[in-house]
Amino acid sequence: ATDSTARDVSWLSISFFPMLSTDGSLLIFGDGSDVAGDNYAIMLRRTDGSPAIRIGEGGDLSLSRDNQWVLSSVPSVPVKLMMFPTGAGTARRLDNGEFASIIAGSFLGDGSQIVVCGNEPKHAVRCYVKSLSGGTFKPITPEGVITIGGVRGAVTSPDGGSLAALTETGFRVFSTRDGTSQSVPGLSPSDRLLRYSPDGRFLWARQMSAEQVRIDQVDLKTGARSLLMTGFGAQRPGVMEVREVALADNPRTYAFMEKEVVSYLFELKRMQK
Repeated sequence: ATDSTARDVSWLSISFFPMLSTDGSLLIFGDGSDVAGDNYAIMLRRTDGSPAIRIGEGGDLSLSRDNQWVLSSVPSVPVKLMMFPTGAGTARRLDNGEFASIIAGSFLGDGSQIVVCGNEPKHAVRCYVKSLSGGTFKPITPEGVITIGGVRGAVTSPDGGSLAALTETGFRVFSTRDGTSQSVPGLSPSDRLLRYSPDGRFLWARQMSAEQVRIDQVDLKTGARSLLMTGFGAQRPGVMEVREVALADNPRTYAFMEKEVVSYLFELKRMQK
């Protein structure tokens, strides 16, 4: 969508977790339809209206800044952390079975590292950094980092230097280098983080308690809030809510997922003999 038009770019019956490239040219989303399989599927679609293409399985976590790779959590047993190419290339598994579940993840900065939030068996959720060239998952948060709305609970800065997440004591920003953290003023537990602003100075957050879709810009240093955008989503019968929102660097290019419930009324007439 742009600020003036909206197009249906969903696929089959169940589409979820929309994610836009920074320039708004690519849309990544999950497919939960019958044809996707038990582990779901990840679809790629250019926002110019091109057909959707299946690129892998699982739930999409992150798109690299060069648009070449998608990070995915595959809900198999055990769960798998995968990286799928958007074009030519070979899929890679990035874990060795360390996680019982994975609920957030992102490429960092230039894409040479990733951050993953999940829980090891018998442990609470925390976030880890790992180099794609090898090595182990290094924890950068304490246990107990909470995410809301699935994979959108933790977001990383454009330069890859920090991660913002909701913890038991409120929103905090963690250094991806050494794990040091500081609180973020101006945010409440009813906010859902969408992303950092392109310059890294603000967090863009959706106020879930608002009756309409409202997205605010929150200053990381002062906590000052200002309205970024509001009032989008279809106003037609059957649409219950807007569940997920994704923003490009220019927030006038955005994608959103609606929950729609449609009922059909049938009339049965008895034939006369």
